[in-house]
Amino acid sequence: MAYPPVVDLSAKIVEVGEGSKKEFRAKRGGLGGRKEAFRSPGFRDYVALEGSPKPNRSTPLLKPLLKNGKPVGSFEDLEGIRTRLRGDLDALRNAAPSLQWR
Repeated sequence: MAYPPVVDLSAKIVEVGEGSKKEFRAKRGGLGGRKEAFRSPGFRDYVALEGSPKPNRSTPLLKPLLKNGKPVGSFEDLEGIRTRLRGDLDALRNAAPSLQWR
């Protein structure tokens, strides 16, 4: 009770909508607006404003699950996630062969 576990959480409001009007907000050098995340070969990850051109040979890291409160996607099964992570790990091992891997 005296020492509860710490939960590290950070949230930024980057877009506020009222009716059809949207307002982008940013604090301390942040970039206001919705973001997209991409991964390029060699584990180079990029975050860009939604709708910006995606980096060459990159794949999106995020996919929508809800839109207007309705499900539009599905969660991958656990085996599918494991398979994808194994592929990512193999790619990382190939990109950094001088590191010692266990």
